[in-house]
Amino acid sequence: MRWVVFFSVFVMLFALGCSRQEKVVVSEGQEVTAQQRIAQGKEGVTPGEAVGQGEVSSKEYTPSTQMESQQPSGCELREFPNIHFAFDRYDLNEEAKRILSEIADYMKKCPDVILTIEGHCDERGSNEYNLALGWKRANEAKKFLVTLGIDSSRIITVSYGEERPLCYEHNEECWAKNRRDHFVFCRGQCLK
Repeated sequence: MRWVVFFSVFVMLFALGCSRQEKVVVSEGQEVTAQQRIAQGKEGVTPGEAVGQGEVSSKEYTPSTQMESQQPSGCELREFPNIHFAFDRYDLNEEAKRILSEIADYMKKCPDVILTIEGHCDERGSNEYNLALGWKRANEAKKFLVTLGIDSSRIITVSYGEERPLCYEHNEECWAKNRRDHFVFCRGQCLK
């Protein structure tokens, strides 16, 4: 008997939860559900579309189109060259400073861009040592960018140590490629 009551209550709650679909006004007097919008192939919603609102703008709106329209020219997400380090070092050479200066100029021009600096090492040394060294390399680049006027809250640092090599050979040329900072740019909700 308990199972019958429990099952009946469950079915009623399930039916109530499934049957309630919010409707969206797409034009005066016409309402559709989210599932109908998807079936029609409309991903975005127009400004003003909400339950109970009357007139609606006809311009299609998505978060990406809004962000694109607000971006200054030249603020597309870019790639910059890696900067490299000497063996067992984390100080910045002149080439690294030049690249970081270009990155700072880009970030000043594009205030919504967030940067992740990935610190990497070659395979020599323990995992723990290389993780710490990768962190020092990433943070050295971050400190330099902050001195150039970039807000530190826009820069995320991470160390991969020796875990993500570019080159897998066991020689100095290959190890030199792996001792690097790599730069990843994003907008909005970036992984921290």
